[in-house]
Amino acid sequence: QVENTVFRVPIKKLVDESNFFKQMFSDGTPAIDTRNGEEGASVDHPIAIPDESADDFALLLSWVYTKSDAIAEFKNAEWRACLRLSHKFGVPTLGRAAQNGLQSEEFDPLEKVQLCFDYDL
Repeated sequence: QVENTVFRVPIKKLVDESNFFKQMFSDGTPAIDTRNGEEGASVDHPIAIPDESADDFALLLSWVYTKSDAIAEFKNAEWRACLRLSHKFGVPTLGRAAQNGLQSEEFDPLEKVQLCFDYDL
């Protein structure tokens, strides 16, 4: 769950693409006790992803599950969100795509330096 949105997705691709989720599901399944209503046990008790927007998290899921042509139409703000998400959730393929997408965008050189500093580019 991100904000008020519950995303129901298979974990395999998340684990394959994301170091964050790979660590969370290190044995292929979350360590969840479904009897006690723990986080991730059901739709009523989803895994909470704090400090993230549902719209941005949807961009991450779009990349992980489709790598569709829709990302080719991302704008500067979406690429920046993808770069941040790739850094936060350890998704190097998304990070490379975001870097390529941002290269075609025009923005202040100081902002570019800040992005490099923020995301170890």
